[in-house]
Formats: sequence, C-alpha cells, structure tokens
Amino acid sequence: MRTAPIPNSDTIGLIYAPVGRDSKIAASLLQEAGIKARIVFDLPSFAANLGDAVAFAVITEEAFRSADLRAVSAWIEVQPSWSDLPFIILTNRGGGPERNPAAARLSEVLGNVSFVERPFHATTFISVARSAMRGRRRQYEARSRIEALDEGERRLQTALGAGRLGAWELDLTTNELTTSATCKAIFGRSPD
Repeated sequence: MRTAPIPNSDTIGLIYAPVGRDSKIAASLLQEAGIKARIVFDLPSFAANLGDAVAFAVITEEAFRSADLRAVSAWIEVQPSWSDLPFIILTNRGGGPERNPAAARLSEVLGNVSFVERPFHATTFISVARSAMRGRRRQYEARSRIEALDEGERRLQTALGAGRLGAWELDLTTNELTTSATCKAIFGRSPD
C-alpha cells in the first residue's frame, strides 16, 4: 500500500507567476512559514509538476488569462476521486470572479480556487495557503482510508476464495438476499 505524503513534510506549494516578483515573494513568504515551495517558469513545467506531492498551487491570474489550459484541465479531470487540488490565484485589485469574467473562467476550469487580491498582505496569503494545506491534508487522510478499505476488501476476497467460502448479504430493510457464486454452489444453486 502506498503511503500518502503529508503536507509540510513531503509536499510543496507549486508557484507559477512568470511576470514580476510575485513568484519570489510568494516563495519567500511560504518558506518563512515553513512551507516548501517550487517555482516554475512556464505553463508546460507547471502542468508537468502537478501531482500528489503538490499540496496547493499559486498562480497569477494574468499567467492563465489567455493561456491554453488543456494540459492543466486534463490533469484536473483525471485526479483520483479523493483529490481536489487547491489553487490560489493572485488577482489584481478588484479582480475577483464577481467583477472579472476571466477570473470566473479560471474557477470553472480549476475548480477548487481561492482568490487573493494584490497587493496582498503577507498574513492573508499565508492564511489562505495554510487553509489549502489543511484541506489537502484531509484529502490525503481520505485517500489513506480508501486504500485501507480497498486492501481489506482484497484480503477478504482472497480468504473467501482460498477457503472456498461463499459470501452473502441480507438487506434488512428490503429483505433482499445477495449471494456470491460460491455461496450459491455450496447450497446447490447455479450461479444464475
């Protein structure tokens, strides 16, 4: 069974802010707060770095405004069911989705989005980043629980098969009985 990375130890904040000093400022603030950060300088690198090790992504609105987001969107679409990567979008003053159609488009494409208007206060930025980390930690914990349940189910099926034991389940509300093919055979019934 694969062990999930835990935020603040193996995970990073991925930063894509190719214009100006936003990437350096964001990385510096994150590192001061004890959060590892990785800066990427182009969209293909950003898309290539998305994965389980990313706790959240920081992007500037203008970096995605007219970009081809198909690679990023494709990655989001194939995320496992437990995953919903948080995106922190740095917008210009008054650039939230309520007044900015481009920002609204990013919400639709990226899904789990928080907007931070620039110029931003360091405390606000770190607070949003920590919230994203907590949300991602809950996602990693959900993945661990799902994997444990899947492993338990695999072991049960192996034991049932090895012991030539049948399984049955009775729904008490509907009185419906569901049985495995092995259980049916034990009682002289055909699989159908």
